[in-house]
Amino acid sequence: MNILVLYATEDYPIFEQLDKHLALLKRQNVLTIYHKNNINAGSETNMEMKTYLQQADIVLLLVSSDFLHSDEQFGYAQQALQQKKTVVPIIARPCMWNDAKWGHIPAIPTQPISQYNDPNQGFYNTVVALRKIIDPTYQPIGFEEYQQQMNIPVVVYNQTAGKIYNITHIDKADFS
Repeated sequence: MNILVLYATEDYPIFEQLDKHLALLKRQNVLTIYHKNNINAGSETNMEMKTYLQQADIVLLLVSSDFLHSDEQFGYAQQALQQKKTVVPIIARPCMWNDAKWGHIPAIPTQPISQYNDPNQGFYNTVVALRKIIDPTYQPIGFEEYQQQMNIPVVVYNQTAGKIYNITHIDKADFS
């Protein structure tokens, strides 16, 4: 799945964090990310971005007041709509984005990433939602299931016995 991420230059640090959170999906070949920093020096930026836009299956908009202020990025977003691309807004910072032509599209996550107490939770929610857009049957596994799949030891303290146990498998029936 080819994904083009549009963002304002001022939001590059937010894009970098999003890109890190997408790393596993890239390693699993679930998606390929295109963005303006992929363009080599000396290349015609506008032509490269148009090529990325044509190849993109999904266009992510990293929305902020700086994004809305950028004629270039806003223009690419408009082109994505005209080309009937799947456009997904990701609200990086609070701004009045709902009045844009794509303002009716539900954003992922539902609140701006900058407003999470821990922005990593916002990025996680974004990646899970994006994965569900790519594969509607996708169900994220819970932490217990993840531990079992990876055979990660779990430390359990039994207060009655006063003992600490290291276990690698949790059988929920043992706790019923």
